[in-house]
Amino acid sequence: MKPILICRAICFFALPLSILTGEEMPHGVMPDKHFSVFEKYCLDCHDAATEKGGVNLEDLSFNMDSLEAAEMWQKVLNVTNSGEMPPEDKTQLTAEEKTDFLSDLSNQLVIARDALSDSGGVITMRRLNRREYENTIESLLGVKINAEDLPDDANSGGFDTSGSALFFSSDQFEQYIKIAKLALDKAIVSEEKPKNRKVRTEVETYATPRIIKVAKSLQES
Repeated sequence: MKPILICRAICFFALPLSILTGEEMPHGVMPDKHFSVFEKYCLDCHDAATEKGGVNLEDLSFNMDSLEAAEMWQKVLNVTNSGEMPPEDKTQLTAEEKTDFLSDLSNQLVIARDALSDSGGVITMRRLNRREYENTIESLLGVKINAEDLPDDANSGGFDTSGSALFFSSDQFEQYIKIAKLALDKAIVSEEKPKNRKVRTEVETYATPRIIKVAKSLQES
């Protein structure tokens, strides 16, 4: 095969499936049947009127076509799977309902993750990872920070700089702002400016005794 054809073959097979087929990749979609689970076990506390804990599931889209929707569904899966929700004093899902709900949700989140991570061959704008943020703050302000409170850097294929993994959400943005404020507090002195003090010294006053001492030690040796 000629070099030009090899190059074209590599480029062709490196393209996302959505470009090769001309079809849009399917997004994760939670079956409508599970809205009955929300109505029965969730919406008493997490509807638009109540929003207990700041969570409104009544307006949550069953179409996981955005990072915000997928992240919320991931939180729903986590608290349901761990038994945190519904609370112990509330009516619980039956074993069959819980299994069916979590099975569908897990499968759809996998589809959503694949769809949302596919940039269609376009370089994804990403956030700074922890290491880059620490180094940037040190370069700009001259102070070292601890970025452990930032989101985990999803390791995609062994790299911590993959744009598709380093997506950005409002919660993550708040963490970056919080750490930046702490860095500014360390870099900017807000106390009263210290007074200037002039000190005059004569080199001979300090140098001559040292020279005499060294010369004396050499003579004795």
